[in-house]
Amino acid sequence: MRAKVTLRGRWVWGSVSFAGLGVLAALALGGTLQGCGGGGGGCSGAVSVTWDFVPGSGGCFQGDYVVVRVDDNTMTMQYDCTAGSVVTPAVEGGVTHTVDLTLFDATNTVIDQPPAQSIFVPCGQAPATQPFDFVD
Repeated sequence: MRAKVTLRGRWVWGSVSFAGLGVLAALALGGTLQGCGGGGGGCSGAVSVTWDFVPGSGGCFQGDYVVVRVDDNTMTMQYDCTAGSVVTPAVEGGVTHTVDLTLFDATNTVIDQPPAQSIFVPCGQAPATQPFDFVD
């Protein structure tokens, strides 16, 4: 009996395929990386975003909407400006994300865009940004 043989193009040593060992190693490594402890990635979270209008500004008019953007167009969502707060769909957890909001009027004209915020999103959590203040 030979110690090494080729079975369907894979090296086999005894009864263990090297391709099978590769799969086992990938699963073991992947299981380690998918945990939330080691510095990021592999899990999900969300971002809780709030906005308001500075007193004396025109406020929110019919047809106005807010676009919430996460990580430079990685994720964009549009909401009625009267919502005031939203929780984003799932984002990668264990990392820092950049969130910015833009207020548009009913004719798709930009009214205001407050400065972007960076926020760390722990695995399985939805931390809140500081409120975004719109001035028009």
